Amino acid sequence: MGASLLNAIEMPELIAQDEQVYEAKALYYAINPDAYQAMGQKLWDHRLTTPLFDSDGYVRAFEERMEQVYWASLEGSKLADINPQVRDDHRQNDAYTH
Repeated sequence: MGASLLNAIEMPELIAQDEQVYEAKALYYAINPDAYQAMGQKLWDHRLTTPLFDSDGYVRAFEERMEQVYWASLEGSKLADINPQVRDDHRQNDAYTH
């Protein structure tokens, strides 16, 4: 789960494959304040550009899907037949389509 979150914020360099790698990364950032600050800045910058932090975009996409399901149900479509598509202008990428 942690790796998925790190990928979602476009910081895969923080993913540790095992405990030894995790400790090495922790030590690296502990003794390299510039790298630690750069990592923190990257996280801060990505809060504005990655879907993980885009709760408004998620809500818009979810609301649109629910509206599509509602209208399709009024038309007699079965839930299995409904394939809601969210317009691309609601978000910056495909994060909400999965």
